[in-house]
Amino acid sequence: MDDEPDIDVLGEVAEPAHDDLPHVVLGRTGEDPAVELDRGLARDHVVFHPGVDDVRADRVAQERARVWVGWRRGGSDAHPHFEFGWQSRVPNHYYFYVRDREWGRAFVKCCCYAPYPLWLCLNGHEWAKRQAEQAAIAYQPLDNGFRSCADGEALAAICARLQAGDVWSFFRRWQRILPSP
Repeated sequence: MDDEPDIDVLGEVAEPAHDDLPHVVLGRTGEDPAVELDRGLARDHVVFHPGVDDVRADRVAQERARVWVGWRRGGSDAHPHFEFGWQSRVPNHYYFYVRDREWGRAFVKCCCYAPYPLWLCLNGHEWAKRQAEQAAIAYQPLDNGFRSCADGEALAAICARLQAGDVWSFFRRWQRILPSP
């Protein structure tokens, strides 16, 4: 597995032109391409290695958001007056679908308008699966959970161990890697 993202737009996000960035297609979720990439990797017998973080897909979508904007309100050209307030706009939102060593598949969504909100979408079940693998606990997975487990008490202890600090760790790790508005 090479070190380059599958869709290499990380450097382009900070550039003025975004025309070549893949857009979310109406009727499909933004995650569909990332899932397809994962399935494609499985067909090619490439294994995701725990401990390796990578960006699977990047997307841009225009979505309605309440954002902080300013406008001119009176005053002369030499000394204009401005007002600021919240308005509803349709700015670009950037989605970064990632494979994380501790969380598995996740995505980070950010808006390019002030106050630059950021969303993290993490799955606690996937986190627990990664921790169970590190602890060598055998389990049968479901899409979003566990079908069975060799040591239920140990798995319950792992699940109870999930804290806000784990989410912050994910955020700090990806904040260094991903571009921001």
